[in-house]
Amino acid sequence: MAHELNRVKDDLASGEVKRLTHDVYDSAVASGRLNFLSPEQLMKITNVYAKINNADIRAISVVVAEEAVDQSKSKLISQQQYSSLKNVYNARKQEVSKLIDEVLKEPWLSRYLKS
Repeated sequence: MAHELNRVKDDLASGEVKRLTHDVYDSAVASGRLNFLSPEQLMKITNVYAKINNADIRAISVVVAEEAVDQSKSKLISQQQYSSLKNVYNARKQEVSKLIDEVLKEPWLSRYLKS
């Protein structure tokens, strides 16, 4: 999970708008492996991944808006609307990166990975 969080953090730091996958977390949820975490730890990691998911949704909206502006098929979305979507995405990127940094410093994360 730490590797996945670092990869997501790297994706957020890149200049590109990218999809943020979280397959390791999804697998851990499906397998019940997160049951080994305390409620506080579970809340922290779940909050981080909820924010990652939200940033991913924002990334999708930016990509779609960018394509609409670039193709100029119609005036369904203006450059101003696109800029607004991208600003929201960039704010989410910063928020998620900070949360990832915080959870990666947690000593329980490395212990969890060994179990």
